[in-house]
Amino acid sequence: MPAKNGSTSAPQAQVNSTAASMKRVAPPKPNATTAPKKAGRKKSAAAAPTEILFKDKPNPALSPAPPFIWIDHPQQDERLYASHYSIRLGVGGAIEVEISIDRSPWRPCRFDSGYWWFDWHDIPVGKHVLAARLKTSGGQWYRTPPRNVER
Repeated sequence: MPAKNGSTSAPQAQVNSTAASMKRVAPPKPNATTAPKKAGRKKSAAAAPTEILFKDKPNPALSPAPPFIWIDHPQQDERLYASHYSIRLGVGGAIEVEISIDRSPWRPCRFDSGYWWFDWHDIPVGKHVLAARLKTSGGQWYRTPPRNVER
């Protein structure tokens, strides 16, 4: 049956449904049932960057290709006799270098005389674990294996 304006009610309903379908609707927020699960990953409080463990040993006879990172000094299981030590890192291809002492938050190192350094002050007596990492211009992180020292 035609409406007063000369159209049928069926086309009017079609226009209304088209207008309703053109509304912008925000996508549903992921929850435990809809979010995809990532195998083998645990969520942490702060998303840590992905790191590659750099295992190559330093070789003074070769010029290594960047990126590379080593803790030059102190040596593995070295005994430190003072309460201050300047940690020296051999690094190539880095835009940023950091160190962690006893699994503490990462702290920035400084570049001077061709090496990266960290001035470690007030070293407590006991065993300590050092680890260093570098960041490349592409945003990739490379980390050293842990280095054990004692004071």
